[in-house]
Amino acid sequence: MGYFIKRKDNTIEPEEILLDKKSQAKRYEKIERPISKGIFFAFLLLIVLIVFILLGRAFYLQILKGDEFVSQAQENKAKSYYLQPKRGIIYDRNLNQLVLNDVFFDLVLYLDRMPKGEERKKILNEIAKKFNLSKEELLKLKDEISNSSTSNDVVVLKNIQKTNAIYTKVNLNKFPMLYIKERYVRNYKFQSLSHVIGYLGRVTKLDLKTSQDLTPNDYVGKTGVEKVYDKLLRGKKGVMVKITDSTLNVIETKKIKDPKDGNNLILTIDLKLQEKAYKALKDAILKNKDAKGGVVIVTNPKTGEILALANYPSFDANIFSSLNKNKNEYLKIINNKSRPLFNRAISGTYSPGSSIKPFIAAAALQEQIITEKTSINDNLGYISITNKYNPEIKYIFRDWKVGGHGITDVKKAIAVSSNVFFYTIGGGYGGIEGLGIERIKEYLNKFWFGKLTGIDLPGEKVGVIPTPEWKKSYKGEDWYIGDTYITSIGQGNMLITPIQMATALSSLVNDGKVIRLYILKEISDALNQKTIKKSEIKELNSGFVDKRYFKIVKEGMRMAVLNGSAQRLKNFPVEIAGKTGTAQTNGAPHSWFISFAPYKDPEIAVVVLVENGGEGSATAIPIAKKVYEAYFGIEK
Repeated sequence: MGYFIKRKDNTIEPEEILLDKKSQAKRYEKIERPISKGIFFAFLLLIVLIVFILLGRAFYLQILKGDEFVSQAQENKAKSYYLQPKRGIIYDRNLNQLVLNDVFFDLVLYLDRMPKGEERKKILNEIAKKFNLSKEELLKLKDEISNSSTSNDVVVLKNIQKTNAIYTKVNLNKFPMLYIKERYVRNYKFQSLSHVIGYLGRVTKLDLKTSQDLTPNDYVGKTGVEKVYDKLLRGKKGVMVKITDSTLNVIETKKIKDPKDGNNLILTIDLKLQEKAYKALKDAILKNKDAKGGVVIVTNPKTGEILALANYPSFDANIFSSLNKNKNEYLKIINNKSRPLFNRAISGTYSPGSSIKPFIAAAALQEQIITEKTSINDNLGYISITNKYNPEIKYIFRDWKVGGHGITDVKKAIAVSSNVFFYTIGGGYGGIEGLGIERIKEYLNKFWFGKLTGIDLPGEKVGVIPTPEWKKSYKGEDWYIGDTYITSIGQGNMLITPIQMATALSSLVNDGKVIRLYILKEISDALNQKTIKKSEIKELNSGFVDKRYFKIVKEGMRMAVLNGSAQRLKNFPVEIAGKTGTAQTNGAPHSWFISFAPYKDPEIAVVVLVENGGEGSATAIPIAKKVYEAYFGIEK
């Protein structure tokens, strides 16, 4: 039983409550007592110290490191990068696709998100370990980083497969300075077209200086159509912005500008004819132990369109793309003595041999050195020229046929390829004046020999139509009478390119209208496939030889097939006219054959050259025959 206590106001409370209040009063009394001075000053000093530390840190962050952190905060806030467009597709004239765009992924490093000094080394080593980089790859990466400006990005890994790219994205949380970049890689389908289409390669410092829309990791055309029409093909880049928080985690992605895919190109090339021409050339060269390489050019002589342009040996352009680049394969091509990278069609310069004779004949007819009825008696197989300063010295210029060709006019001379006839009309003999070297050069230039044709492929060479001035300047030698005679038959110092020969041949078919040969037929928009621009016929020259003289020359070329040096085509179902050429060299002669068909209304003209291939009739004609069989659909 508890006890109750009576208070002064006559109220009663239990005894334990009253006792509890008394104990609380004692506690209040203890708390309200003043603390000692030592404890107070110690506490105050601690407060002051904390304030100084906070002020010092604020000074360091805002004053000493303020600009750096503001800049870093701004960079971390928004990072823009390019969205790569698809490179335009290249088609043949029948819309057969000649190249593919394969999708690959690169692992790329943001340099401006990398720390400096030892921390950078540590992160690079972690990246190398995470993504299995070899020591060589790591050293190369470090070298690229040290040679790049802070605004550039550096590729860590190229050509990651799609499944690996997805896996890699998941594992990038630890490395906010890394990202996956989508890239389109060219896949070239036809080796026969490697010299025409070309290939891509990394941009150079010169590329970056001359084009503001390129970045160090871009690829541009290095050869062929890829180079000439690079700007049309590569399109316009898009822009993406990523917004990040202070820890570089992406919190928002904005597409600022959509990429615009490159334009598509439709070439004049006929893929089927190209493949047939390339195979015929390749087979012939592989069977000839002396032959080093060759060219086949097929044109529409009336429009200037190139239907086929085959070089052998060729190469796999994919080896030079980032997709399949292999150092050993690359070196194998570079060191190949047959020079597979060399575009013989536009960069190779060769003596034309007798294939030049139709053009010399046209010039002699126009200058009235001869007429259609002019004949010479070639019963010796050579001409003898007396030195004007010393009559006892005589120069002998021989025909290829011992005993000569007998009575020969201009048509027969073309058909049987009479050297004696062309010595006579070129240098003069037996009462015939001769063109002389100046007029020979003048007319050959009008046919566009010794000039750039303007073909829309890179690397075209000019060649040489020799003159006394040229010989003195380049060889330090005087011009001798024999120089004019041998130039008249396409020998000596004369050098021409196969594309010049194809241009001249087309002009002969067109009665002197010299037309620029070209590869690009039209440009189309990648989005809606509408034609943007079509190539137009461009006339380079005309009217320098009367049409009736071209008729005579072409009749001589038809006679070459019927009963002359090109009789291998005599029984071909379609009438062909042509001219062989065998150009002497230090080794086996170069083999030429130029021709067109049908004879009365030509649709195509064909130029064949085989380096060191031997006689034109034996090596070049069979190649041309297979081209005609493919074109006219009469293959056996």
